[in-house]
Amino acid sequence: MRILEFHGCASLISTPDISCLPNLEELSCSSCVSLITIDDSIGFLSKLKILIFKYCSELKSIPPLKCTSLEKLNLSNLASIESLPPMEWLDKLKFLNIQMCRKLQTIPPLKLISLEEFFISYCCSLKSLSPTLDGLLDKLKVFRIDHCAKLKSIPPLKMASLEELYILYCIGLESLPPMVDGILDKLQIFHVEFCINLESIPPLKLASLKNLEIIRCGYLESLPPMLDRSLHNLQTLKIENCYNLKKIPPLKFPLLEELYISDCSSLKSLPSMMDASLDKLKVLFVKSIELRNIPPLKLPLLEELYILDCDSLENFPPVIDESLINLKS
Repeated sequence: MRILEFHGCASLISTPDISCLPNLEELSCSSCVSLITIDDSIGFLSKLKILIFKYCSELKSIPPLKCTSLEKLNLSNLASIESLPPMEWLDKLKFLNIQMCRKLQTIPPLKLISLEEFFISYCCSLKSLSPTLDGLLDKLKVFRIDHCAKLKSIPPLKMASLEELYILYCIGLESLPPMVDGILDKLQIFHVEFCINLESIPPLKLASLKNLEIIRCGYLESLPPMLDRSLHNLQTLKIENCYNLKKIPPLKFPLLEELYISDCSSLKSLPSMMDASLDKLKVLFVKSIELRNIPPLKLPLLEELYILDCDSLENFPPVIDESLINLKS
């Protein structure tokens, strides 16, 4: 047997001993609402590749996992789980999803040398991540943490292969870890949204970053300096619904193609858009900002210009040297 699934077994309290299934490759327990314990034999299935526990609301613990072939682990909607099982033997694990584990308070040290995708979501009691994430997830490419309301900080992330980082709806988060060269060298996408207590963002020196989105961070008053080629590969920048944001630093992004600034009611001015610093810009979107003036525009490749609901705007921005000849809309 290669696949075993327990689904909707309402009276199942404990899984059986399955050591007699050494060739099992996929095991799933879902919607077993009375399930309390998992037999230890599951942790010794050397050929198991996929392990899924979801919608087992009474399950209190998972035994140590020594499944040396495991590639995917999904722990979802486990309302009674308070801690994760030891995972130091999972050298082949590539995908880890921890979702809706409402009593889980901390993520222990994870030394998962093959992990590529890591998702943590709707863990409303989670207060901390292991400070020893540093350097232990070298193959990680995608890290997403969202709807963890009690999480106040994120430890330094030294993930040499990380390409995408999403920090969303963590309303208790007050600070972000350092994000500079040598720590996140390959990061291409960084998205922060609805972290309403976040007051500042550390300096960003991310040579590979292409997409930066900062959305609905209500306490954020300023952005970090983004100059001196620190983000020279940036292609898309979105700053939206940051109501206390008072200033945007000069933007010097030679490859930037899309710039969106909207619903930042405390913002009174925009940075300069001349001196060849935004020569590749194709889309400029400005909405619901209390601007009286927009700085002169020298954007030779601009194709789309949107200025919406700026009620205080007195004049259309000056256009320098026919620099909007490619404008289409």
